[in-house]
Amino acid sequence: MFFTTVRMANGESERKNAVSAASKNLNELALERYAALDDGEIRRLVVEDKWFASFRKAVNEVLHYTGGRLAARLRELDERYARPLPDLQRDVNTFETKVEGHLRKMGVSA
Repeated sequence: MFFTTVRMANGESERKNAVSAASKNLNELALERYAALDDGEIRRLVVEDKWFASFRKAVNEVLHYTGGRLAARLRELDERYARPLPDLQRDVNTFETKVEGHLRKMGVSA
């Protein structure tokens, strides 16, 4: 068991070293490439790939949020005004008549 754990630790250490070396190599290649960029490529990377992408993402988030809020508000209004006023008034009159009848039966005058 001990030797298996030691071998596993050695394997993990080797993997970490390989990742570290690959990361260092990648950073060196990126720095070399950055040094070779011309003004047009820099402009494209900064403006189009970075700023425009961030702007598009922010606009999409705002549109998504606004669309969701609008849909929720429309559902709320639909529920609130699902029944027309004449129907509601008719129900009020019916219930008013029932309440008055119940009050009369209890001996209370309205």
